[in-house]
Amino acid sequence: MLYFGYTQCPDVCPTSLSFMTQSLNELDTPELEKVAGLFVSVDPKRDSVTSLAEYVGYFHPNFVGVTGSAEAIANAAELYGAQYGFTETNDSAMGYIVNHSATIYLIDQAGVLRFAFPHETPPETMHGGHADAV
Repeated sequence: MLYFGYTQCPDVCPTSLSFMTQSLNELDTPELEKVAGLFVSVDPKRDSVTSLAEYVGYFHPNFVGVTGSAEAIANAAELYGAQYGFTETNDSAMGYIVNHSATIYLIDQAGVLRFAFPHETPPETMHGGHADAV
């Protein structure tokens, strides 16, 4: 499962990761051994490998948080059609907000995109997709 977001996201990312967690919690041990969640931060200025590890650790042990250069992130996002952008703001202590798509991508073990779940897809729907892809 692949998701693009950032750790300072106030609602969309936590909701999506919670749904991913609920979906993984429905898997038995052999199924769970075949599934991982990859959280790609689109905000490398604020998200370090350490902060990402701590953040995804709140959700599920099978989640890994990664980031990279702006170019690497843009290339990865383009592969899946994920979109994001930065908007400067005066009402935020952070100085900017990140707008991003909220799709969860299910990729099989051969690297083939199997499903693209829109935001707030129920966990039981994602779980049903796992069975076909693992």
